[in-house]
Amino acid sequence: MRASAFDNFYKDQLNECLQSTGSVWEEAVKYKSPEAAQKMAKLFEDIIDLQQDFDCYMAARGGYTEGDDYDNILQQAKQFKDQNSYSYQRSKQQLIEQQKEKIRACDDDIVIEESASTVGLLCPITNKIPTNPVVSRKCHHVYEKTAIIAYIQSRSMGRNMSAPCPFAGCNRQLSIDDLVEDPEVNRRCDEARDQAHKDDEYEAIK
Repeated sequence: MRASAFDNFYKDQLNECLQSTGSVWEEAVKYKSPEAAQKMAKLFEDIIDLQQDFDCYMAARGGYTEGDDYDNILQQAKQFKDQNSYSYQRSKQQLIEQQKEKIRACDDDIVIEESASTVGLLCPITNKIPTNPVVSRKCHHVYEKTAIIAYIQSRSMGRNMSAPCPFAGCNRQLSIDDLVEDPEVNRRCDEARDQAHKDDEYEAIK
């Protein structure tokens, strides 16, 4: 099934929303509003998720024929995203990094607030930025490697070595095999820890 006029309109609206959110994020950083910057950073990620979900839906709907069940199309869209989860996550991080570079280019004196740069990096178990981060293939959440492995092992019963993702609201079941290392996430964690260390030093001399 070909994309309809509404499909194209919806896709254009998502693109406009992403651009507008990026602009507001820039303004929030420019005028030193960390709370607003954090909200815009999170919204920026959410809109990218919507764009990717819509792309998966359109890919699944491409094979739609008369009489197909709509729930089946949605299930196919979900399976398509799961199968391509790693590439989608990489694409998402690239868009976020491009936006941050755009913010930095606006003013060499602008420093992106730590609250914005650490979005999605805090381990839900340790509540800290991981020193040895791993990422779930299924839900893309980030964890401290030793903490998440110990968590899965402590929650597993019998041969079923899996446990629910510890992030609030996430219902994905995780096994140790679902955990992968990602150089980009590792770099972001290193940068976030360095920034936190600089902030601590600044507070000590104030």
